[in-house]
Order: sequence, then structure tokens, then C-alpha cells
Amino acid sequence: MKHLVPLLFLLASCSTTTTRIMAVGGKNDLGSNLSPAEEQVSGGLEISSGPRRGGLGFELGARYGQDNGTASGIGVTTESYEYYAGGRYEWRLGDWSPYLAAGLTELRLRSREESSSSGHDSDLGYYAALGADYHFGAGWHFGASLRKTVDHDIKFLGSETEADAWQYLMRLGYAF
Repeated sequence: MKHLVPLLFLLASCSTTTTRIMAVGGKNDLGSNLSPAEEQVSGGLEISSGPRRGGLGFELGARYGQDNGTASGIGVTTESYEYYAGGRYEWRLGDWSPYLAAGLTELRLRSREESSSSGHDSDLGYYAALGADYHFGAGWHFGASLRKTVDHDIKFLGSETEADAWQYLMRLGYAF
């Protein structure tokens, strides 16, 4: 993703482009395959850029999630790190900006048991998202989004399993 940083600065310098920086938080529901730590609280940062009046642009971001649970009387902590980049199509409807996005996502999962054993794995997959932002004040916006990640196969507590997630997110950001 480091090679996308110069593109971000180029797009941010164009007068016909809007670049947004957003704090994103919510819930990752990784499904019952990752029980007992499948419902993670998550937070992260997202950057998007596209035409001021709507149209095709891009987004990239990073998010961290964590959950604790108990399996067979043993405490388990699961942490996820997600990195993603993709295309984003946005419509401008007055103060509202609904959008659709899709792209690649890398999931890194780390689990620790009370007994001090731990494991980690990562996998590349895909995501699709839809959401809407409400613009208020000078450059500020608030919104919500629903994301679905697919094709993540992760080793968790000694066995291979799917780690596809539904993500329910709130967003607060600034556009320039």
C-alpha cells in the first residue's frame, strides 16, 4: 500500500478532487467459526479521494479489532488487523453522499490463550461496502457503512477456518 501514498497526495492537490480523512469505529462480526471471540469492537482510519461532484475515486484504510471470550474454560483474546484499498463510487445529493466501494483486503489475525499459547495468520481477500455520509459545517461529515469481507481463510486455535466478516461502522471525518 505504500505505493498508493504518492497517488493520494497527487489527487489531494487537484482542485477538482475531494480528499477525506475519517475515523471509523464499530463492530466486526467474524461469524461463529471464530467463537468465542467473533464479535470484535474495531476502530481505524480511512482515506478516500474522488471528484468533488461525485464519481469514481479510491479509498484505503487500516482497522484494528479485538474480542475476548472463553473456550473450554480457557480465556481467549483475538485481535485482527485489516488493511484495504479499492475503488469507490460516490454520488453527491445535496448534503448527503451515498457510496459503493469494493477492493482487496488483507486480514491479519492473532489469538492468545490464557495458557500463553498464541497463534497468528494472515490472508488476502475481497470486500464490498455501501454507506452514506452527511456533510455539515466547513468540511466535516458523519456517516455509517456496512462492509462484507470474503475469501479469508485463517488458522484459528489450531484449525483452518473462514474469517469472513460483516462490519457495521460509524464514520466521522474531514474533507479538504
